[in-house]
Amino acid sequence: MRTKQLDVTKHRLFEGADKQNLRDLFSSKDSELNTYSGGVLIYSPKAPSPKLGILMKGKALIYSADESRNVVLSTIETGDVFGLDNLFSEEPYGYRVISKGECQVLFISETSLKTILQKDHAVAFNYILLLSARLRELNGNIHNVTGGTAERRLALYLLDIADGNEVVLNVPMSTLCKMLDIGRASLYRAIDQLSDDGLILRNGKSIRIVDRDKLAKHYD
Repeated sequence: MRTKQLDVTKHRLFEGADKQNLRDLFSSKDSELNTYSGGVLIYSPKAPSPKLGILMKGKALIYSADESRNVVLSTIETGDVFGLDNLFSEEPYGYRVISKGECQVLFISETSLKTILQKDHAVAFNYILLLSARLRELNGNIHNVTGGTAERRLALYLLDIADGNEVVLNVPMSTLCKMLDIGRASLYRAIDQLSDDGLILRNGKSIRIVDRDKLAKHYD
């Protein structure tokens, strides 16, 4: 199966950018394209210098910063951006990115990004749009976790972290309860309800979403 690969010049961050500015950016020693095998830590807030990452090929998982829990927060795919939260700030945002299978990542240093933001208004505007989208996403996640029934919170969480239709619950149920802000009994009832409704199939820690659109519509 051929894996989708991104032409970075067509990425939404660089739409309308001056071609010479892009050549200067990608030829800089502070921009690097790295290839990773599966299960490799490719980004951490502990990194010595902040960088913006663009997933050029493959998939990766966003984990919590707490390495002792390994809580999966979401899945990112080709074209997605990470590291926005850690740029131009002295307080790093708490998450890690780990490759899911082979992937390629273009890293752009904070210095290089600052240079092109100052030189190219199109890139600056696109960067604002990315930040705005990220803010809406975070607000949506807060709403999903803090609002609605236990079934709705679980359904939206599964939709967010699923790789296609597959989810592996690699965190203790007690941790998942805290993430969703529900009790253990409520969590198990929610799993049973989604199963009884024919929306998910559970086998131990593995969950298969039967129909993503139906599940999303049911708890929209």
